[in-house]
Amino acid sequence: MSEPYIICVNLQDQPVCVVGGGNVAARKIEALLAAGAIVHVIAERLCEDLREKLTEPALTGRLVWHAGCYRRNLPAGARLVIACTDDREVNRQVRADCRISRVLCNVVDDPELCDFIVPAVRQVGGVQIAVSTGGASPTVARDLAEHFVAQMDPSLADLVQLLAQVRPEVQTRISDASRRKEFLSAISGGESLRVYKELGKDGWRQWFQGQLANYQRQ
Repeated sequence: MSEPYIICVNLQDQPVCVVGGGNVAARKIEALLAAGAIVHVIAERLCEDLREKLTEPALTGRLVWHAGCYRRNLPAGARLVIACTDDREVNRQVRADCRISRVLCNVVDDPELCDFIVPAVRQVGGVQIAVSTGGASPTVARDLAEHFVAQMDPSLADLVQLLAQVRPEVQTRISDASRRKEFLSAISGGESLRVYKELGKDGWRQWFQGQLANYQRQ
């Protein structure tokens, strides 16, 4: 199999579907809801966690249960589908229906039936660390993600937020794309993190303004 093409998908307010209502489905649904998706669940029964989620006012209209067996009833317009039933034939049918509808499908624990693989993801603030083994070993992917999170400086997540805030100003004041890329790279490194940790947000902003002014004079 060729190497997977790794992307980050914007699912805000987009319909997705999960076939299955067990604990594995609950974990997948939690991540999809965190991404802002509108999640349709097709299952005869739901685990306790999912039943509780259905009662949460904040999830009204964002978590929709279609009670009953899967009967080739994928929601119209679904951006992606995750099949996680304990019946391989049902999972195969879901994947076949997704192929007909040209919808990306992930079949949990069955890489051969997957159009996409969900990596192991850990998040610190606005920083996400994702590791994939292409479905070969989810355990290794999870352990590596945990390792990388443990090695990350917690202040980096705060710095990333600051970099996002100043990016529009950089785009406005440095019109040349190559020079802009060079400057953004310069203020995203170890020196930038050191300044933030020593001087805090206000001190970092002053440092940034000085760096930007100096760069424009070059």
